[in-house]
Amino acid sequence: MTDAALTHHRSLSAQGLTRADVRALERAGELTRIRRGVYQRGPFEAGDGARHRQLVRATWLELGDGATVSHASAAVLHELPLLGTPARVCVTRPEGGHGRADSVLHLRLCPIDAAETVLIGDVLVTSLARTVVDVARESSLDQGVVVADAALRLGLHPAELADAVTRAKRRPGVTRA
Repeated sequence: MTDAALTHHRSLSAQGLTRADVRALERAGELTRIRRGVYQRGPFEAGDGARHRQLVRATWLELGDGATVSHASAAVLHELPLLGTPARVCVTRPEGGHGRADSVLHLRLCPIDAAETVLIGDVLVTSLARTVVDVARESSLDQGVVVADAALRLGLHPAELADAVTRAKRRPGVTRA
């Protein structure tokens, strides 16, 4: 899915569409509401992972500078297997404000080094190693093993994983990871 397929309600309004018009386009299957104020042209992509990727991209459009998609949402973008679909988009910011969680977004505050990030498409995401450690820190043992095993099969070197664990030494759950 490309971000070109996403459109904001304000853009639809600027095109002269009313709320009733938008609802009619939704009923006709020409627009799909991804999250409040963000729509996709056409239907949802198939699969839970695909739907979460759509939600991540729609949320990414709303985030300001300094945000990095992380944890289970980063695992989805890295195409790592999860034992369930994340309910919210996980994002980490290095500083400013405070963490929060709502029905769509789980925002965490935690230091994040540029070396711990990669671009997937145009979305800034935690690196494969950082993603594995973040998931392992905050998930079940089974989920941590599944994600780590898949990442190693994708080519993650064990030394990179060990370095990511070392970087996370003061974060909650690191001993579990």
